[in-house]
Amino acid sequence: SQWGGLFGALLGAYIWCRRAGANFWRVIDAAGPAAMIGLAIGRIGDIINGEHHGTPTSLPWGVDYVNPDTLGQPGLVVHPEVAYELIMCLLILGILWSQRGRLASLPIGVSGLSYLSIYASGRFLLSYFREDSLAFGLRQAQWASLAMIIFAVIASIWLFRRRQALPPQQLQQA
Repeated sequence: SQWGGLFGALLGAYIWCRRAGANFWRVIDAAGPAAMIGLAIGRIGDIINGEHHGTPTSLPWGVDYVNPDTLGQPGLVVHPEVAYELIMCLLILGILWSQRGRLASLPIGVSGLSYLSIYASGRFLLSYFREDSLAFGLRQAQWASLAMIIFAVIASIWLFRRRQALPPQQLQQA
């Protein structure tokens, strides 16, 4: 799943950074924009394959998959949720990229966490347009989105506090 890939990438990046002596939070900052591009590209394939069954809609941009071999729901007009997500990823990229000068004043790591938490918030909301099964009242992707938001908020608070506690000469290295 998308979330499995993101959580796995975070864990892999953390392990690699520990072994290579690289700053994990700098890697997270650098990966934020790339993650939005990668997620958007991945959604193009989902659109083509008719993956991720949307909820029924009568809106004029609803999608009716007609190929009998599609993974979609032939004969049912549905929300193109993966197209919404593609657009959301590009909007997040565009908005945060345009603010990169301002984001640079934040503690190292907070910029990348911003990309991930805003994506998670949007993904949480967009999941209401999907026909995925529910677990404890929410879809699996919504639980994963909440986990990412909580991680990003806690890590950002920690990074802000850490920056305040460090002497100025150590801020350059942090």
